[in-house]
Amino acid sequence: MIIKPRFTYPLAFAIFGIFQTLLFSTPAKASGDFGCPIYWKLKVTEYDRCSSTAIISPANDTRVNMTLLFDDFYNFPPNKAQVKSESLPYQTPAPFDWRDYVFTVTGEAGKSEEEQETSTNNIFSYGVGTRCVSDTQGQAGFESNINENKQLSPEEKAILIKIRSEMKPNCDDSKSSSPVVAASIGQIKSENAKQYATYLSAAASFYDGDFDNAKSNFASLTNSKNKWLSETANYMIARVDLNKAQINAFDEWGNIDLKNIDKSTLSLAQNSLNSYIKNYPNGIYANSARGLLRRVYWFGGDKDKLLNEYVWQYKQTDPNVRSIDNIELAQEIDSKLLWNMDNSKASDPIFTAIIDLYKMRQSQDTKPSEIIQFSEIANQKQIFAQHQPLWEYLLAVHAYYVQKNPSLVLKLIPDAANSRNFSNLQYSRQMLRGLALDDLNDKNARGFWLSLFPGSNGAYQKSELQLALAMYDERHNNLSKIFANDSLVENKIIRETLISNNADANLLRKIASDKNNKERERQLALHTLLFKELTRGAYTQFLNDLDIIPNVTKTAADPNDYNAINLDAFKWQGSKGDFFCLPIADIAAQLAKTPNSQKPLMCLAEFVRINNFDGHEDITPPKDELGGSKSLFPGNKFSRLEIYKSVISDPSANPNIKAYALFRAINCYAPSRYNQCGGVDVPVEKRKEWFNTLKSKYKTTIWAQKLQYYW
Repeated sequence: MIIKPRFTYPLAFAIFGIFQTLLFSTPAKASGDFGCPIYWKLKVTEYDRCSSTAIISPANDTRVNMTLLFDDFYNFPPNKAQVKSESLPYQTPAPFDWRDYVFTVTGEAGKSEEEQETSTNNIFSYGVGTRCVSDTQGQAGFESNINENKQLSPEEKAILIKIRSEMKPNCDDSKSSSPVVAASIGQIKSENAKQYATYLSAAASFYDGDFDNAKSNFASLTNSKNKWLSETANYMIARVDLNKAQINAFDEWGNIDLKNIDKSTLSLAQNSLNSYIKNYPNGIYANSARGLLRRVYWFGGDKDKLLNEYVWQYKQTDPNVRSIDNIELAQEIDSKLLWNMDNSKASDPIFTAIIDLYKMRQSQDTKPSEIIQFSEIANQKQIFAQHQPLWEYLLAVHAYYVQKNPSLVLKLIPDAANSRNFSNLQYSRQMLRGLALDDLNDKNARGFWLSLFPGSNGAYQKSELQLALAMYDERHNNLSKIFANDSLVENKIIRETLISNNADANLLRKIASDKNNKERERQLALHTLLFKELTRGAYTQFLNDLDIIPNVTKTAADPNDYNAINLDAFKWQGSKGDFFCLPIADIAAQLAKTPNSQKPLMCLAEFVRINNFDGHEDITPPKDELGGSKSLFPGNKFSRLEIYKSVISDPSANPNIKAYALFRAINCYAPSRYNQCGGVDVPVEKRKEWFNTLKSKYKTTIWAQKLQYYW
């Protein structure tokens, strides 16, 4: 259902690991599978569970939208401080997935269903649940009350605590708690202590699944003069009934079939919970009881009551009153309610907004009839009477994401860029206006993005603005502004993506030479510059720029760190094996004089092969993502295979060089049958022809003797 970070696109295969991490190493996503990709753009018009933004939108994971809206309400009135990005314990760049989001705002990983079972605040309300998850808390509460009871002797306290600690239930039928209690309960003599013994017998029966006996024992304590025992017994009767009601509802994998819920027992549980909440509104288990009541509504399929309970929860601004925080609330709603809300007529503005956003989701399979109409949202004005900015925003979202009408967005969302502390909704409104300006190629779009920075202090907001500004400058050939000393684009991933994919030679050289830049960024820029110069025919410039290496590399690259940028590759001293090559600087000097000379070109291919640079430019961003515009560095991508082809097709080529070209061209497909050398693919029939040529015409060469297969 959920999980952690990734990043951008590769520059050279030597540092391919870095960018594999950036691009692919993403957490298991909300409602999705492990490893789904992050899309580096803000104009995500289709639902994408992996690439949410702080802009409230249909494309987001619904839990993100809910949390953003709940947080706005929870921070009302305005004097409550908003979460500031600089105070966050951790922050991944935007876009992000659910677990990244949770980790950013809480410092803890987003919980799976299983993890939520043991949440302190939500221990009984989520997922499958087992009665034994409360054992640790139950033991702690019991021991605390025993120790505070002055009517018990030290000996009785010790016996009772020992009995409770030895129960250790696990609810898998492999161990029973009742015999443990029965073996020691005879040691209890006083009337006060015997009531605790009755409680222990009831608890043991509960954990053993003997619900009838548990209920009978708990019922005998409901009128006890001991307030803790009386309250706990009233609460536990509700838990007994609820657990009994669900005996046949879950299969061995934890999947629920609501048809197998015992509705009559469920009704008893609901009555007991309501009675407990009424009699103990601020009781020890009040929060837990509300969580269990939500579970009752879920089991009973009563989505209206469940919705009302969720509304009650998000409106509680006192954390001592709430039984669940916004993160867990959003996660529970997503699991328990939203999937069954397609025909809901919710009257709460926040939930109406969540459902409207959900109904604006699009994919290739979405039918127009499945998408909410603009008129439907317009007719909801009364629901949003106290939340008109949210209603206006929903209309604008429909205009942008569904109607593809940015001009209408500008009419619906006025310019309020100069605010100094955006709420999540205010930020979303202005970002949507900015996206509309960008779509319309408005000359003021860049200035608008800049004006949003001071007020964007919430989680991910400045990160997203940096992405918006960087993509604007990328599309308008303003890359130098991104790397200027006063640039607001500080995000490492954004800068490295543009260095790797888009920057021209002059900018790369400037970045590498500027000592004010971080060492890694300078190394990446120089690595990109040298590789592209060497493989795109700028040999003289390559030789000149080799002199920058000593000024950039302050620390030696760790050979065990796949994230390291190893500039030592450009000091390659050639090969002295069966195919001799001069050092790379000498090869570049030869090619500067005779660019089509076959031996130096073959040695350039050797340099690429031996240093694992194959495929370094194969993974490039789509056109609508960061780094997806045309590279400003002239020339074509390098391909070893195309060099081998040119030698193979040349009748005047040196026989040994041609034999080696055949050998290497065939090996481009080893052993996977997929081309690893770039260029235009070659069918297997042609590779077979190459193999036969090598084995016949050049059979005396070492390359013919080494090659046993074609792929």
